[in-house]
Amino acid sequence: MELTSHEQKILDIVNNHPEILDNPEKRIQIAELYGLSEKTLRNRIAELKKRGAISTGKVDVPNINQGTVLDLDIFSLWAMLRLKKIFIIKRTSAISV
Repeated sequence: MELTSHEQKILDIVNNHPEILDNPEKRIQIAELYGLSEKTLRNRIAELKKRGAISTGKVDVPNINQGTVLDLDIFSLWAMLRLKKIFIIKRTSAISV
């Protein structure tokens, strides 16, 4: 993946100060140190996360619709089933044996 010089600068900041991913107060301090606004730093980090340049190590679980059973979003259900496929396979094979 090719990064612009600005994106590379943000990636270097994150590599040098990984705590800014989870700590807004620290992100404010580091942003000021590098002459950026906190909002700019936060937005650029989000863009790099979307592109896969920054990994938080956390697994994103889809947001399942919290409405009634009839309001269940089929795409959210499909995403959840894909994430849980190993669990489902183990359980169904244990029951069928």
